[in-house]
Amino acid sequence: MRLPCTEVYSFYRYFRIWYSMSNQDFLALEVKIDALIKEYKRLEQEKHLLQAERAAWKAERARLIKQNELARSRVETMIERLKAMEHPND
Repeated sequence: MRLPCTEVYSFYRYFRIWYSMSNQDFLALEVKIDALIKEYKRLEQEKHLLQAERAAWKAERARLIKQNELARSRVETMIERLKAMEHPND
């Protein structure tokens, strides 16, 4: 199987970089990669917490909307009763 020229060139270029790296360079790279993995995991956990928090806020919002509609309905009923009491013969 032959690789396209660009892939061969890219492989060769990265191989040269890798080959020329010292042990200290590899250790520094490893530390950076470990830090990136740690940050990724932290962000992933934060994302899950935010998603759960968002779901809770949505449920709270729905509950408050329902509660508000119920209160509005009760107030409208009371207003209708008061109007009926003001004009009993109409």
